[in-house]
Amino acid sequence: MKVLFIANPESIYIRKLLENLEMYDLDYEVYCCGKFLKRNFQCKKLSERLLVNNKVGKIIKFFYFKKCLMNFKEINEYDLIHIHLLDWQSLLFKRIYNEKKLIVTFWGSDLYRLPRSKIYKFLQKSILKKADFITVAHEKMIKEFYKTYNIAKPVYVTPFPVPTDFRKIDRISGVEIEKYKEKLGAKGSIIVTLGYSGDPGKNHKYMIEEVGKIKENLKKKIFAVVPMTYGGSKEYIEMVKEYCNEKLEGKIKYKILTKKLDEDEVLLLRKATDIFVNVQISDVCSASMQESLYAENVVINGKWLDYSEIQEQGGYFETIESLEEGKLKEKLEYVINNLENLKEKTKVNKAIISNRNDWKKATEAFLKIYKKAMNTPKKY
Repeated sequence: MKVLFIANPESIYIRKLLENLEMYDLDYEVYCCGKFLKRNFQCKKLSERLLVNNKVGKIIKFFYFKKCLMNFKEINEYDLIHIHLLDWQSLLFKRIYNEKKLIVTFWGSDLYRLPRSKIYKFLQKSILKKADFITVAHEKMIKEFYKTYNIAKPVYVTPFPVPTDFRKIDRISGVEIEKYKEKLGAKGSIIVTLGYSGDPGKNHKYMIEEVGKIKENLKKKIFAVVPMTYGGSKEYIEMVKEYCNEKLEGKIKYKILTKKLDEDEVLLLRKATDIFVNVQISDVCSASMQESLYAENVVINGKWLDYSEIQEQGGYFETIESLEEGKLKEKLEYVINNLENLKEKTKVNKAIISNRNDWKKATEAFLKIYKKAMNTPKKY
């Protein structure tokens, strides 16, 4: 069986899935098609055709895609096409979806945040109608799928665990944490991390403003970290810097992270963090949220972000009802005043997060869909 992935090979999630597919002694050849064509190269045991990102203008990107399509003229060599992230780039491959079995997988943000113009939805639906199988990462996304697209097709769950090696978090020593805090300028402080990227959807302005309002007697105890290491434009990052200067300078010590962090640095930040704030617009069990829970941070989550599944499994985190003025400030003050006791409550999260992220089960779920697709006549 040959599977053509319409996906971004630079995604750690895609690479993790491919690595796990390698472990099965099956006749699989997986090809990846990235967002923009730059060069082809071989990767590990799989016969992967990796097309790597290239930062060029929109017009040039279009021509890269045209070239990319030429690479797949021999479409008959593939048995199955699997789209990960149904964005505008995936739409350009539309002509090849008629001929082969097609699977479309939604991860989370691609279902909740992609542009929903009438034209865009029409184009997405034109592909979804051709799909033999549609899958989502979490059961609770099924309802959102039907609400968004109103397509009467069965939707299956293929869980997408986070690609984190949680054992690395366990191996971080107290000495390493203290050295990291000293490097940040946060020695002896409670670290409050605000979000995890430069994406404007994280609601940075609200978080920064609320932290700046914390009671005077508590301000000396905390150090705010604002990660802006990916996902934000230069203009937005500059705006956040100016806002921090306006609202926090002289009140609370803080550090804005702008340089890209490797996995070890990310996990060190998670372990060094005492309180993690997640009040973004939408979220479906993000890797950063799960890493923070595993690292025994006291997490403050927006109630509108559905993590009820973790609570049902016995997990612990704090919530705020809304982005109303004062809500986050009050919650932060409560957590800071009761940090030692609340830290004890976080210990239940480690086993829950570990059990949720089983790549063996996830890979087998995809393989089950592939086999089912191959044994089902093309309908659409």
